[in-house]
Amino acid sequence: MLETFTGLSAAYQIAYVTRDLALAADRLELQCGIKDLLTLRLDLELRVPAARASVNVGITWVDDLQIEVIEPIDGAIGIYAAALPEKTQLMAFHHLAMRVASQSQWEDLLAQLPEHKVALVGGREEMRFVYVDERNTLGHYLEYVWMSDAFLAQHPIWDLPKNRRAASVKG
Repeated sequence: MLETFTGLSAAYQIAYVTRDLALAADRLELQCGIKDLLTLRLDLELRVPAARASVNVGITWVDDLQIEVIEPIDGAIGIYAAALPEKTQLMAFHHLAMRVASQSQWEDLLAQLPEHKVALVGGREEMRFVYVDERNTLGHYLEYVWMSDAFLAQHPIWDLPKNRRAASVKG
């Protein structure tokens, strides 16, 4: 179904889960040359499920693609914990994230999502997110995120240095 791919052209983030964020950050720098990982502890208020979750996240950019690494800590973290790799130093792919351009588009998106595919809904007044369970179709979750202009102006994740890929070699 084409609806599964709705909004993928607005993808800005690839997210991974890990058991140890510090080890994952070291691995990203050593093996991929990715530096400047901003690390944050997030205490999330969720509406679906009605619960709290605590995660550590690392955020960086490679060109115009944001890389997020999530270390689940406590609370309603099953959506992350289920995807964790066995080895502590590894990361496992978890989801793609797409930006939703406006609050009205956000509300339209939520109204159109089949309830059985809504895995997680959270955020606050100026930033909201929903995880859509597309594991049966794509093998992973899709996250849709709406952020107000005020949120974007106040948060440093958009101003992080961008790791640049080396120029391609032509042969």
